[in-house]
Amino acid sequence: MKKLFVFFMFNYFLLIFVGYAFSDGIIIVCHDEYIISDSGFSSAPSTKNFVLNITKSFAKGKKGNFLVYSSDFGLVQKTLAKTITEAGHNWIVNNNEDFSLSNLKQYDGIFLAGGAADNSTLIDYVQAGGNIFLEGGTGDGGATQEARRWKKFLNHFGLEFQERYNGVGGTLPVESDHELMKNVESLYYNNGNSILKLNPSDKKIQIIHTYNDKGLIAVYENPKETFYDGMIVVNHDEYTLSDIGFRRAPDAKSFIKNIANCFTREKKGSFLVYSNDFGLTQKTLAHTISEAGHDWKINYDENFSLSNLQKYDGIFLAGGSADNITLIKYVKSGGNVYLEAGTGDGGAQAEANRWKTFLNYFGLEFKENYNGIGGVIPVESNHELMKNVKNLYYNNGNSIIKLNPQDNRSKIIHSYRNQGLIAVYRNSQSMLTGCVQLIGQPLDTAKAMLIQSGEIHQNSIIDNLGCYSFDKVNLEKSFTIIIRKNIK
Repeated sequence: MKKLFVFFMFNYFLLIFVGYAFSDGIIIVCHDEYIISDSGFSSAPSTKNFVLNITKSFAKGKKGNFLVYSSDFGLVQKTLAKTITEAGHNWIVNNNEDFSLSNLKQYDGIFLAGGAADNSTLIDYVQAGGNIFLEGGTGDGGATQEARRWKKFLNHFGLEFQERYNGVGGTLPVESDHELMKNVESLYYNNGNSILKLNPSDKKIQIIHTYNDKGLIAVYENPKETFYDGMIVVNHDEYTLSDIGFRRAPDAKSFIKNIANCFTREKKGSFLVYSNDFGLTQKTLAHTISEAGHDWKINYDENFSLSNLQKYDGIFLAGGSADNITLIKYVKSGGNVYLEAGTGDGGAQAEANRWKTFLNYFGLEFKENYNGIGGVIPVESNHELMKNVKNLYYNNGNSIIKLNPQDNRSKIIHSYRNQGLIAVYRNSQSMLTGCVQLIGQPLDTAKAMLIQSGEIHQNSIIDNLGCYSFDKVNLEKSFTIIIRKNIK
């Protein structure tokens, strides 16, 4: 969560942002298992809104991928599964799932009740941005054992189950303005472990539903944010991901899956193809993406505003134009872009110029002539995008230039005869980036200062798009950004 303060002085003004450096996931703890069982839905119909609010928070408004690591009836009955899947999410019930952190990271949320799960792994999962829904009151082993089963996990985040059942049952009214309770009038319970907030002054924790001073539902939210730039993948040619590209070089399947995994951080993603070009709209590519569990939307008439693009994990572009400034802001706000040239749309020079503003901002450029490179070209690269990729197919494109050889943020990861075929931009140096507008216009010719307690202050020149970046951030401390601009 960021706060913005603006101060106007005699000859300059200050904008001050207060925020946090990184993002834990969300934890929702319910005292009882009946709440989202079939009985819960039938006794309190607005339970459906409660569930949809949870999935929206966990998946950040996108289509999510959820694991039920439990055999408890409170999480495995039909009404819950139907509600989740009808909303477009993946709902996997598997109490034998690999419970390693690396495997859990593919899920937007883990749902737990009854049987045990490794508390340390759960802590790591939440700290890596994963989300948890946990129910008590299952009767598995009795109240004391049930509370202790989750004690390490909950205590780490300032919560605890009481070691006795509370006898609270029935359809209880809800009076809460928390986002999880939007359009939720009542919820059903049938005896559970009340929830304790260990530190009453801890603002990261809220008890959002109580009855007779007993905590029924609690939420842990650590209001930190990530500020990394997104990733850009640039291909000199359109044929790589076409049907012909897949047939001639089957490793194209690994290539696109690697791209999707990088764009989504190995979760299920939502992608927009803002193009009519065959290189991005044919069946094999769409099938490969959707088969991997991602949403793949092709719409060249999509609203290209920043606010709309931000609901997608990646934008795929080829041929027709798109607003370069909006693309820059999208990447600066964490969005990812895949861009193909060599389409012949307008000719080589027009094609290079079409993306010049966008690519130059990130240190790249298309050449203004086609390179004549075609065929199945071997790949020798250890970049993560080229994992299990031995060759790719091309058919004449705009070679890619890296403008500054010393810039470690951009790399040519595939070349042939000294021509850049695929390039990647990823800013792994700047840990905190952002853009500022004032009255709808970029705030340029200004300076930004990052302040963290006990750390050396850092300065950044704000560019002509109103964007700044800082390379060193203490992830455990809150921060303040002061922006100064002279008033002429």
